[in-house]
Amino acid sequence: MNIIWGVIIFIISGIAYFGQLISAFWPDTAVKLGLTESEAAVDPAFYADMRGEAIWDTAVLWTLPLAGLLLAFNN
Repeated sequence: MNIIWGVIIFIISGIAYFGQLISAFWPDTAVKLGLTESEAAVDPAFYADMRGEAIWDTAVLWTLPLAGLLLAFNN
């Protein structure tokens, strides 16, 4: 059962992590993929907050896919 939950956690958190990674480092690509709104479409303070959250999530969320892998490998 741990293998199934580990794979599920890895897939879901991996999607979230890579979405934030794209939003943090390639904002134009994130707009094209529909992950974020363009800078011209929102208030500048909201855009800066959105970029800051993406950078923070990129720094922190790597633990979730790792936890899924470790759960799948039963560590």
